[in-house]
Amino acid sequence: MKVPTDRMVDVGGVNTRYWVEGAGSPVVLIHGLSNSIEHWLLNIYALAAEHTVYALDLVGHGRTDKPLSRSYDLSDLAGFVIDFMDAVGIERADLIGHSLGAGVALVIAETSSERVHRLVLVDSVGLAVDVGIVLRLVSVPGVGEVLARIALQGDFQKQLKRQRAIWPDTHVVPEEMIPLRYEATRWEDIRQTYFKALRASINFWGMRRTALQPIV
Repeated sequence: MKVPTDRMVDVGGVNTRYWVEGAGSPVVLIHGLSNSIEHWLLNIYALAAEHTVYALDLVGHGRTDKPLSRSYDLSDLAGFVIDFMDAVGIERADLIGHSLGAGVALVIAETSSERVHRLVLVDSVGLAVDVGIVLRLVSVPGVGEVLARIALQGDFQKQLKRQRAIWPDTHVVPEEMIPLRYEATRWEDIRQTYFKALRASINFWGMRRTALQPIV
């Protein structure tokens, strides 16, 4: 399948990977926790038919730098996206966020509404305290690391089968997209920043109240 060309830009000292396709009004795609811009492969070219579409690897994700000195809470990630928009010359954009990325988009809309034209939220965090039991368990230090090791066990084909099972309708997912998304979960240093980003917003009881404050 066609894959956009990787580009890099300095965002406040963070070497940041992004894609840009199309022409027209700007759209910024913000992926979820532990994901990367590969998450948007089924969407970016369709949107690019009418818009200039940017997809970025959030700090701590994908091939963007992963400094452990950052907080990785929703406000920190929202500030990073705004800094990215400044770095590539976007004054105002439609924001499309998935999961954690949708929570980031909500914070941007709340704190910097002048930067947002329209908002699209897909399975957003930050709209309720409740969180699934798996993420609540993974948020517990020590327990999460053990569960991650178990999840990564198995041969390559078994891992691809797990990746394929994520999709509600696997028939719409091109076969070559599955290994791309799988490899994006295994890049160097991603596990440390995954846990830091997760635990900044979630604990065993659900969404942290501090994570909800920038939104509510």
